[in-house]
Amino acid sequence: MLTLRPMIELWRAHRKELTDPLGRPGRRAMITQQVDRLIDAFPDTGEVNFVQAFARPLPQQVMARVLGFTESDIPQLAA
Repeated sequence: MLTLRPMIELWRAHRKELTDPLGRPGRRAMITQQVDRLIDAFPDTGEVNFVQAFARPLPQQVMARVLGFTESDIPQLAA
């Protein structure tokens, strides 16, 4: 009988493959740097669209860096 659920060993290997890149040394500093850059770009006055200015670009920038893309590739990746 075939099952769609993976064996526990396969599940662990897949989970490690997906989560290890974010847990590597230096990743926390890189993510903090990206957060600081986005916050520094907020306008000094007026309202900020949080999703547009922070919540959407942060994961895009972090994942692009983890996967080895340059910052100039992010608009194309977002599209």
